[in-house]
Amino acid sequence: MQRGLGNGSCGPGTESEYLCPYYQSLSHKMRISTVNGENTGIEENRSEESVITYDASSESLCCSSVADGAEVIVMNPGGVITGKAVAIDGTAVVSMSSNPQGSYIVVIKSANKQRTHKFFKW
Repeated sequence: MQRGLGNGSCGPGTESEYLCPYYQSLSHKMRISTVNGENTGIEENRSEESVITYDASSESLCCSSVADGAEVIVMNPGGVITGKAVAIDGTAVVSMSSNPQGSYIVVIKSANKQRTHKFFKW
């Protein structure tokens, strides 16, 4: 989802119909494929696998139902790592307090699997 053009600095702001709603939960699926068509592993959350939530009050990204010892890596769209955590008792928490609002990539690496998700901090 993208915000419409305009910020009111030198003309009218974005019309309300084009503003991104921040007051409700939204979800989406994104599929990225390489040039040769191979799947990159970005897929929807499944109920039997890890669950990613964001707590706005503590500005923390929480990954639950992950394997103990799994590494959770948060990167900005440019690939710069902005946070990391290791799962203990099936949960990993990454502080997002120093990260601005925007899109991030969350990679969950366990011994036998790697999953990649897109996350939006609001």
